[in-house]
This record gives sequence, structure tokens and C-alpha cells, in this order.
Amino acid sequence: MSELKKDEHNLKRNLLFNTAGSMFYFICQWLITGLLVERLAGVYNAGLLATAMTVTNVFLTLASYGMRTYQVSDAKERFSNSVYIASRVVTIAAAVLLCAGYTMVIGYGAEQAICIYIYLFYKLLESLTDVFHGCAQKKDRMDVIGISYAVRGLLSVAAFSLGLYLTQSLILALVLMTALCYGFSFWYDILRTRLFYLPLERPQASRVGALLWECAPLAVYVFLNTAAASVPKLMLERMMGTNEIGIYNLVNSPVLILQVGVTYLFSPFITMFTEKLNNGDRRGFKKLAALITLGVFGVGVLGIAGVLLLGKWGLALLYGQDMVAYSPLLVPMVVCTVFTSLSLFYCMLLTVLREMRGLIGANLIGILVSLLISRPLIARYEMFGTSYATILALIVQCVALAVFGLLALNKAKK
Repeated sequence: MSELKKDEHNLKRNLLFNTAGSMFYFICQWLITGLLVERLAGVYNAGLLATAMTVTNVFLTLASYGMRTYQVSDAKERFSNSVYIASRVVTIAAAVLLCAGYTMVIGYGAEQAICIYIYLFYKLLESLTDVFHGCAQKKDRMDVIGISYAVRGLLSVAAFSLGLYLTQSLILALVLMTALCYGFSFWYDILRTRLFYLPLERPQASRVGALLWECAPLAVYVFLNTAAASVPKLMLERMMGTNEIGIYNLVNSPVLILQVGVTYLFSPFITMFTEKLNNGDRRGFKKLAALITLGVFGVGVLGIAGVLLLGKWGLALLYGQDMVAYSPLLVPMVVCTVFTSLSLFYCMLLTVLREMRGLIGANLIGILVSLLISRPLIARYEMFGTSYATILALIVQCVALAVFGLLALNKAKK
């Protein structure tokens, strides 16, 4: 098999396994948090889990540190696998300590605090395995990642459903789900994939510190990117109340599946962009970026067609006939998803280019626009205004990211 055909085969395999496995995992997560907990354990337990998810989100961002793209695009291996793995231990420990401190300061009740800690521990598995998945991706073995996510998704749904059905205890269901997933990941993601990250030397603390300092802008960017998309929703809750934000999130929840699918679709291209950059192929870099951009818009067109044809039926099936009245929200939500995916893609490119100032600057611009336009748009268009504010902020952010990216690419070696 020629090198070109081998590369094409690897790319197709990576796209298939990574996208299918990650999508399946996300759907399983959505089933747990969006449907199963309320139907099997009632509204109160659904509220406990929703609060745990909200509280842990920011700390999970710290744990992942936005490092995956940097790790995979480290073609010259400036930092060893040992340093990447050690740095993840540090970021996870920091996330746990900060979450524990926040939970104590806020003063949650014992039941809620326990749910927060267990759910945090469960989701930290994503941050832990992410660094090992980065090692596998650098070896063009993203099939390993897809299989891992698919099996963990299946285990999560099965354990959570069985635990709730047998015990009617959210805490016990979370414990069972967490234990099974950690057991599988230790056997598969760590032991079975040793070929991709061994040998490991004892990492120097100075090198771990250097990596964390180097990637600090990425951690900041991930936080800012999350905040920019959250501002309109937070503003909706403050202006119109909990009921409206609850309805908005329910309608938006199925649309997020599209976003996750698009995001995982372009993730396997990180190594290809890195190779083009290292070979001085700026024209190839731009051409591939343009093709993926068109692909994101193409998926958006299909998504809009899908919600126009099946949106009402889907909302009725998932939530009941009363939710059909909110189906017009679906089209602007799909547009939000398109520009969110595009923003994440351009952020990935700036990370490959190591354009950290532009990365942070563009996300700051997005937050500023979001803060300026959210209140007036929501006041006029209510829930639709939330999507309109998100779309406009993301368009400005994407333009800024593209400008910074082109400037950085033009400075790169020919």
C-alpha cells in the first residue's frame, strides 16, 4: 500500500471510529441527563443532577486545560508523553481541590454535595483518558478512542438505568456508573494502549511546569469560549426566569448532537494540518481549512432541513405535545451550532499555529459582543433573542479568528 493510500485509509478509519464512537457516547450522556433521570427518579433527582453538571462544568474545563490539540500537534515532541501525563495529574488535582472548596463555600446540602463530588469524579475520567487518547492519535489510532467512548457510553447508560431502577437512589446509580467506567478505562485506555505511550521516564517538575505555562493560554481560551456561549443563556434566565431557560435547554439539547458530530468530524485532521505547517505547505493548509469550513456549512444546511421536516415530531416524541409550540426555535439553534462548530475549528487551527494571543483576543471579542447585545435582543425577541445574540457574537468571533489565523499562517515558514 502506497503512503498516500495508507494516509487516506488511516484518515477514513479515524473519522469513522472517532465520530461514531464519540457521537454514541454523547447520545448516551444526553439520555442519562436529559431523559432517564427524570423518568426513573423524578424531578427532584433531575434537579440534583442538573446542579451537579452546572457546578462541575468550569472545573472540568480546568482539568482538560485545553491541551489535547497542543499535544497532538506537538510533532517535534518538545514535551514527552511522561510530561503530558504528569501535567494531567496536576490539572485534575487542581480541579478537585477547587471544586471541593467552591462546594463548601456555597454551602450545598450533604446530598447535593455528594452528587457534585461523584459526578465530578465520573466526568474527570474524560480528562484522564484524554491525554492517553492524545498519544494514540499521534500514532494515527483514533479507532482506539472511538471504541473507548462507545463502550463507556453503553456502560454508563446500562449502569445508571439499572442503579436507579433497583435502588431509586441517584447517588448509588452514579457510584455504579463511575466504578464500571473507571474499571473499563483502566483496562482498555491505559493498559491495552501502552504501546502508544511507553516508555515513560520520570518527568522533571520543571518540564511539567513549562508545559502548563505554555498551555495556560489554551486553558484561558477554553474558559472564555465556554463563557461567550453561556452569556446569552445566563441573561435569558435572569431576564425571563428559570422556566424559560429550562424550555430553551430542552429544545436545544437534541441539536447539540449535531454540534458534537461536526466537532469530532474535524478533530482527526489535527495531524494533517500539523504536517502541512511543518512542510511549509501554506496553500495546502488554507485549502484544507476552506474545505472543512464548507463542510461545516453543508452539515448546517442538512441540519436545518432535518429540523424543518422532523422538528415538531421529534419534540413531541421526546417531551410531549406541549413542546411542539417551541419548534420554531430549532432553526436558529442549528445556526448557532454551525458557528459554534466553526469557532471551535478555527480555535483548533490557531492552536496548531501556536497563535495564542489571537486565540485569546478573538474569544475576548466574542464575549464583549455577547455582553453588549444579549440584553437588548432578549428583551425584544425573548428566547429567540438568546439564539440571535449567540449567532452574532460567534460570527464576529469567527471573523476575528480567521484574521488572526491568516496573519499567523502568512508569517509561518514557506
